[in-house]
Amino acid sequence: MAAPTLRGVGAYASGTTSFVAAVPTGGSAPVSGDAMYIIMSSSDSATAAGTPSTPAGWSSLFEATVGPGATDVTTLTVFGKIAGVGEGNVTVNGVLDHCSGAMVVVQDHGLSVIGDTVVGAHSDHGTTQTGCSTSGITVVASSFIILAIGFTDDANDVSNGTNYANTNLASIAEQIDRTVNTAAGGGVGIVTATCAGTTTGATTWDHDTAANSGSVHLGIKPVPATAALTTVLGTGSVGSFGTIVSVAITGNAGTGAVGSFGTSISYSAAITGNVGTGAVGSLVPSFVLALSGLSATGAVGSLASTISVTLSGNEAQGAVGSFTKSVSLGLSGNAGTGAVGLFAPTVSVTLSGNFGTGAVGTITVSGGAGAPVVVAFNRQSMAGGVTVHTGVSRPTILNQDSTTKDYKQHDFKPDGVNRETYTVDGVIP
Repeated sequence: MAAPTLRGVGAYASGTTSFVAAVPTGGSAPVSGDAMYIIMSSSDSATAAGTPSTPAGWSSLFEATVGPGATDVTTLTVFGKIAGVGEGNVTVNGVLDHCSGAMVVVQDHGLSVIGDTVVGAHSDHGTTQTGCSTSGITVVASSFIILAIGFTDDANDVSNGTNYANTNLASIAEQIDRTVNTAAGGGVGIVTATCAGTTTGATTWDHDTAANSGSVHLGIKPVPATAALTTVLGTGSVGSFGTIVSVAITGNAGTGAVGSFGTSISYSAAITGNVGTGAVGSLVPSFVLALSGLSATGAVGSLASTISVTLSGNEAQGAVGSFTKSVSLGLSGNAGTGAVGLFAPTVSVTLSGNFGTGAVGTITVSGGAGAPVVVAFNRQSMAGGVTVHTGVSRPTILNQDSTTKDYKQHDFKPDGVNRETYTVDGVIP
């Protein structure tokens, strides 16, 4: 990720009860969306802290005072805003003794609102001259850093701070170093740099005068990087969108919705494909899914919206529901009716005759094209190996050629080769 950069710094200005923070001009003029900061110092008297009013449309990000109650006092204040179109000079008032400062404009940042600026803790250096140390801050890698200093020097001076050092920062550059002797006097120092890591550590510097001073670090994060995504075959995971915020997002099987990604927050999201629907959110890549078969139905999920349904047959009717595609079903026959759905298998039915009337009901069976039909009537074994047909006086047989034949009472005898084949009046039915 590239660090934000300095677009421009406005001219330093001072006053008694107010001052004008000049907007940078020309190529340094702010563009809509830039981050803008006013860094200033003030006091309400020789011993009282400054009380500047927040300009309309701006936010107060930081304010701290060194030397309150003493003749060496100043209040360091930072205002900020996201630039709109046509930004101009800003008048800061509300002060009673003296005030001064300048405007800083930063471009190519990743702030959603100016309040996303990282603001460090105030460092009160007292009257230290050598080795003043501004406490560090934790930032996103490649952030833009501003070191803001409030001086109490009652002098017209342009070299108050020197020897800025921090091994965690690069491109350290002094932008403003000014104090004035207006009323109680004082001024500001503004230093910029970039931080490749995630912590600035302390910045040290020297002050040319044994006068009170205070300082603070500001951090402005970069625009989130665009990530290259790689599909993982096993899970459908498609990588990460960045490292700032980690969000676990689960796909909705019905809609495929996986939440919403904003433009100013970087997300790290593992998205898992839904085996049933193939839904993996709104990334729309092609996915390879490992599907497991269900032995009972053969269902192996779907990459579309097809649904696999296990249906049970109705024993009385053989009904098994309705499908829009070919389905293989195992059907069980109903012992009472022989119904097995629409597969029309051969059915064997044993009927008992009525001894009083000889009635045995009606049997109409078909073995299919050319298949044999066997009809067995009640019979009784007699002495001498003779089987006598009993209980049916005049059976009627429906032959395969759709003809019928009536038989009178007769005996059934073995055919001499010891097979269970019988003749009815010499005819094999």
